[in-house]
Amino acid sequence: MNNTFALIALPLVLSLAACSTDGYSYGSSSNNSDYSSKSSYSSSYGNDSKNSTYSKNEKKAISKYDTDWGTVWSTADGMTLYTFSKDQYDRSNCNAKCATIWPPHYAKKHAKTWGNFGVMKRNDGRYQWTVNGQPLYTYSKDTYAGETVGQGTLNYWYIARADDAPIKSYQQGEYDLLTDVNHMTLYTFDKDYEGVSNCNDGCAKAWPPLMAKEGAHTSGPFSIMQRKDGTWQWAMSGEPLYTYAADQKPGDMMGDGVGGVWHLAQQP
Repeated sequence: MNNTFALIALPLVLSLAACSTDGYSYGSSSNNSDYSSKSSYSSSYGNDSKNSTYSKNEKKAISKYDTDWGTVWSTADGMTLYTFSKDQYDRSNCNAKCATIWPPHYAKKHAKTWGNFGVMKRNDGRYQWTVNGQPLYTYSKDTYAGETVGQGTLNYWYIARADDAPIKSYQQGEYDLLTDVNHMTLYTFDKDYEGVSNCNDGCAKAWPPLMAKEGAHTSGPFSIMQRKDGTWQWAMSGEPLYTYAADQKPGDMMGDGVGGVWHLAQQP
C-alpha cells in the first residue's frame, strides 16, 4: 500500500455496532442534498507524490487505498473513509449512536493540515479530520483494508474519493444503481466500443454523456475518453457512461432496456 500523506493523528476509535443502521436519526440537519460547490471535490490534491512525507517519525493520519471503486482516502491502516450527506460544511451531524456505527476520524486539536484537508471541532469537543469541509468517518462493518461495505448506505454515506470521478450509488428497492453525483442513474450502450462512444448528436440529447474535464484525475475502473466532438466523457471499464433525459429523479431507471441496447451500468 502506498501512503501519500503523513500527519500526527490520534488513534482512530472504532466502536463496532452489531445492529442495523436502519431507522437511526443522523442529526437534525434539513440539508439532505449533496454538498454545495464550496465543499465539492477539487482536482487539487496537494503534493500527490507517492513518496511524500512530512516526517519519518510522524504517524500517517490520511492515506490512499485502491479499491474496487477506485482510489479512496483512507486511514493509515487502509480503512476506507466516508462522508455523510447530512453533514454541513465543517459540521458533523453524526453523533451519539451514529458515531459508534460511523466512527469519526479523530484528529489532534492542532494537527498540521494541508491541501484540501482540515480539522473541525465536534459537538463533544473532540476534533475530526475533514476533506473540503466534509467530516470524515470510517465504518464499523468494514473489517479489512480497502473494504467499502458502507458505500451508499441509506443513500447518505459515500466513500471519500481520491480522484475526480463524479460517481456515487443509489439504493432503489432491490437495485443498487450506479449514479452520478446527483444520484441520477448511469447507463451503457451496446453499440459503443471500448473507449469509443457511438451516441452523438440527437442520441446524446436523449442520453447525455457523463462529461469529464480533460486531464481529470482517474482511478480504478473509471477513466475518461475523448468524444467525436472533442469533449471528454467518463467511462467504466472502457464503457462510456450516460444518463437518460427521461429520468426525472434519483432512483428512476426508465432507460434500462430501451431498444434492447441500453442497460443499467453495473457497480464495480
